[in-house]
Amino acid sequence: MAREICGFADSDAYISGKIFRQGRGYVVLLSAVDCRSGQVVAATQSTPLAKEKMLDALGEAASELRGELGESLREAASVKAVVPQGWYMSGTKPAQYEAGTDAQSVYNDHPSAYLKSKRPVKDGFGTLMQGFPADKYLGKRVRLSGFVRSEGVQNVTLLWMRVDKGYQAVSFDNMGDRSIKGTTGWQNYAVVLDVPQDATDIFFGLLLNGSGTVWLNSVKFEVVGSDVPTTAERPTDEILTDEPTNLTFQD
Repeated sequence: MAREICGFADSDAYISGKIFRQGRGYVVLLSAVDCRSGQVVAATQSTPLAKEKMLDALGEAASELRGELGESLREAASVKAVVPQGWYMSGTKPAQYEAGTDAQSVYNDHPSAYLKSKRPVKDGFGTLMQGFPADKYLGKRVRLSGFVRSEGVQNVTLLWMRVDKGYQAVSFDNMGDRSIKGTTGWQNYAVVLDVPQDATDIFFGLLLNGSGTVWLNSVKFEVVGSDVPTTAERPTDEILTDEPTNLTFQD
């Protein structure tokens, strides 16, 4: 609906937003979407914040997004790469990345999707992703897997998956302990999560943080048995004791 209204109003882009729970804080995600192509051309995401700081975070995010939007729309108009059908670009700096299909990079007899930085990127990331309702997978364990190769990745690249309940992320893994760096050959990677009975949406994708190029091939999304261990990030909640303990670090 927003895209149709945007086109009717003869605007260049519209802003969409999401606030979701992450750990003990809340994250603000704002995206600018090109009215004509439907692609995300600029985005900004906050770090986890306390609830009382959300209004300030929204203002700061909107200001940052406005600063990026003009250049991002010009870049989007000149991009010839076509994002694979069913996928879309997002991230904190999606306008600094390009995604498409590479028929020259064949693996398992299939062309590959690619994600690359358009110029040297000091901070921020782009992700080629998709999302869908969780209805068919409630109460099940699911696995995202794919073959990945990288070239000149200066920071990290990775597969990721997130299960949401409304605006709250209830299960998440971004290969934080096994991310891909530098130049690597084709290797199979997997992310495995449980989908709670009350989940609403599932999102997954390929992420590139910083400069470089990464290719993705032979992607699978499937239900697996309980014998397959999950790769979900462990909870980081503090362990409570009955009273202050070992303050001199001698035990």
